[in-house]
Amino acid sequence: MPALIMAIILGLTTAAGGGAVYASQDALPDSALYPVKQMVESVQTAVAAGPEGRAAAHLALAETKLKELDRLQGRPAAAQHLAAAADRLAEHQAAADAGLAQAKAEGKDVDALVAKLGANAQRHQAVLQRVLDKAPDQAKPALRHAMEVSQRGLQNAIERQSEPHGNRSE
Repeated sequence: MPALIMAIILGLTTAAGGGAVYASQDALPDSALYPVKQMVESVQTAVAAGPEGRAAAHLALAETKLKELDRLQGRPAAAQHLAAAADRLAEHQAAADAGLAQAKAEGKDVDALVAKLGANAQRHQAVLQRVLDKAPDQAKPALRHAMEVSQRGLQNAIERQSEPHGNRSE
């Protein structure tokens, strides 16, 4: 009987945890579920296979952070949350760029990811500028930094598209 009770408790706990993970997908930094979302994001990048897999995971998470920035505009206490989201966006952009550079150096075919990074960086510039124009002064340095990182990513993507494929055998 105690084993059955333990199994039921374990099942309910697992279901509740899965529900929290699911519910956290759209959480913003001012939400109680945001730490759950951050934990899931950390796991996503940790389990990604190889530098191109990590780059792809970071590209996806950069898109998530960009959407968060857009949604945070005009919310109470937006300045600190905008700055934090902009910092995380810049971190994911830089990590994606570094992963692409590593994969390219290893001779991996990263053309599709490089093209995606370039397209994302252009969109990021537009959204970041729009958010920057309306942001409180306290958030502006972090937003400008995210714009700089995005611009570097765009420049690197353009350069990588014109480079040969390195050590990859054709």
